[in-house]
Amino acid sequence: MALTPAQAATLKAAILADPVLGPLTSGINTDYAMIADAMSVQATPAFTVWRTAVTRAEIQDDPDFNWTQVDNLSTGSKYRIWEWMFGTTGSINASKANIRSGIAACWVGNAQLLAVQAMVLTRCKRSANRTEKVLATGTGTVGDPATMGYEGALSINDVSAMFG
Repeated sequence: MALTPAQAATLKAAILADPVLGPLTSGINTDYAMIADAMSVQATPAFTVWRTAVTRAEIQDDPDFNWTQVDNLSTGSKYRIWEWMFGTTGSINASKANIRSGIAACWVGNAQLLAVQAMVLTRCKRSANRTEKVLATGTGTVGDPATMGYEGALSINDVSAMFG
């Protein structure tokens, strides 16, 4: 995913403000690879984001997926909603509020259905890397994950374009 000019500016400011990375951005100490690597590791403290691609297999292969509850979806619109959320790609984009609402609408009712809902929503979260954290919107807690504005690792070329 390519950085927008606004994202590059925000990221550059964050790198310059970092006491370890800032000095690596100019002169003989310039090390684009080290900066890219450092910004691509998991953020600490942990910063939770909604995933943009969670496959049906990943959810349904989870040992906590309660297959007996699928029968409770087979009648009415709940099953259709569950099927349609995966679209033609076979994955759901949990960063979209309407997808999370669809998950809640499908897996609602008794305690077993609510347990499936909780498992699915847990699968839809992950820890962000440092770049994703800087460019995300939201609190980034497990209970309130952020939405990524950029997804993936920062490349040497990205860093070079910012500081070169």
